[in-house]
Formats: sequence, C-alpha cells, structure tokens
Amino acid sequence: MSTHDDPAAHATAKLGQAVAVLAAAAEAFAQLAGVRAAARAARDEQTAAAARAQLQARHAADRLSWSPLLDERAAALPVPDTLAGWGAARCWPDDPEAQAARRAAEQQLGELRPEAMRSTASRSLPASTPGTRCATRGGCWTGSRPGSPPSLPPTVP
Repeated sequence: MSTHDDPAAHATAKLGQAVAVLAAAAEAFAQLAGVRAAARAARDEQTAAAARAQLQARHAADRLSWSPLLDERAAALPVPDTLAGWGAARCWPDDPEAQAARRAAEQQLGELRPEAMRSTASRSLPASTPGTRCATRGGCWTGSRPGSPPSLPPTVP
C-alpha cells in the first residue's frame, strides 16, 4: 500500500516536510540575527574607539594649552594664554597635572586681575568635564571648538 492510498500517512509526510522547512527557515533567521548583532557590536565598538581617540586628542590639545602654566616662567604668560590654559585645565578635574595648572593660573590671574578673579570666585563656577566641555560656549573656556561632539566619557585611558 503506498502513501497515496493512505491519507493519514500522506498528511504525516507533508507535515514532516513542512516542519523541516520551518526549522530551516528558523535557523536561517537566527543566523541572520546573529550576523546583524555582530555587525551592530562591531559598529558600536568602532564608534566607542573613535570617541576615545577624540577624547585623547582633546586631552592632548588641552594639555598643550595648560602645560605652559606649569613652567617656572608662567608669570610671564600673557593674560589670554593664562586664561586659555585655565579654561583647558578646568575641563579635566581628574587630571592632577591639569589641576596644578588650574591653580597656577588662578594664582597668576588673581595677581594680575584680582577684581575679575573675585567676581569669578563669588559665582562659584561649576567644574566642567570633557563631556560637558563647558557647553555654554561650545568648547572649553579657551574659546569654542566648532563641531565638538556631544558628551564623551570623562576618562582618559
């Protein structure tokens, strides 16, 4: 007796084939989802790596602004350079070198422009981080950095 003669056997065979096709389709969808997840993870890692690189570059640029304040000849710096270094250093509260430069700048500015520093001190400026970048001006206090990205992690590896 063939399966064509037995409708139950025929239906069972067709059901088995349908289940096999559905299982193959489910496996294909699962593989596709895995490939998409891996691509998304790689894209996220690239984005994070780019953000870290940009943060490191910003830290290096800010270090160039504040490093003259750590020199014994810092008192000879013009006020705009001192302000630039002060603003750059304020953006890195977790960097001891930056904070030493900030204190040096505040001391120098307090001697050169005591009225301005008293006014600044009375306002108690909030500490800024590389993520906020003193967002009121688009960059740190040193001026603006056009096109700076929004909030980046405040740590430098």
